[in-house]
Amino acid sequence: GLLAPLANHPALQTIEVSGDGLAIDERLVRCLATVSRLKAVKLHLVPIDAATLRALARLPLTSLELKFCRGLDRDGWQALMTMRTLQRLSFQDWSWNVVPEGEQRAPGWRPGPAELERLRELPALRTLELSHCGIETDQLDALPDTLTSLHLFGNSLAPSNLDGLRRFGNLRELT
Repeated sequence: GLLAPLANHPALQTIEVSGDGLAIDERLVRCLATVSRLKAVKLHLVPIDAATLRALARLPLTSLELKFCRGLDRDGWQALMTMRTLQRLSFQDWSWNVVPEGEQRAPGWRPGPAELERLRELPALRTLELSHCGIETDQLDALPDTLTSLHLFGNSLAPSNLDGLRRFGNLRELT
């Protein structure tokens, strides 16, 4: 496969994949698994589904970035909650639902407070990036207070919405 030359690469830790025509399937994940030091996967405009996220969950990733990845749903969120080694989870517009032809569709699924509370199931998670995710106060209140870094860029939060951040005793970075 495409990644075969990178198997057991002595230093490669991060791979970014971009393109709406690309599919992250079992074969690609098997190739990723051969990159022995791989710790981070960044997906940009790559359609995702629960099967994609379940496959990625088998990798010992410490960082996962999903930028404008169409297809996140409740089952996919469940798969994310099995990624126990994640230290960093990053989303850019998690309800992105624009197809390559530019057809406008209603925004996709987005996690509510109950789903966000489940982030507590990720024991190593310290950095959460929610750029342009339409975060509201009830969602912010549901986030785990163990975070050390929280990125809320591009969300319409008023200063009064941030009162709940006082409970994040370990927070060192806020954007």
